[in-house]
Amino acid sequence: MEGFYSQLERTIEAKMPEKAPVPQILATIDNPQNGVKQDEILWTGLRDFLVQQKGPVTKQQVLDYLKANEVRVEEV
Repeated sequence: MEGFYSQLERTIEAKMPEKAPVPQILATIDNPQNGVKQDEILWTGLRDFLVQQKGPVTKQQVLDYLKANEVRVEEV
């Protein structure tokens, strides 16, 4: 749908290094300057996904997770 985008995904693409520890990723998405809404983090389940990881996570892993669990907006 035109005009809708994921600020969470945009933030990951722009600010996350190729591989990062979970606390660093959480600090990035929780930073109010990045404009990610807590609701989007909750609805995608990203926080739960991240805390279950053992060790550093790659940017591609996070982007793949977001793609598989993105919030869908449907016109009715």
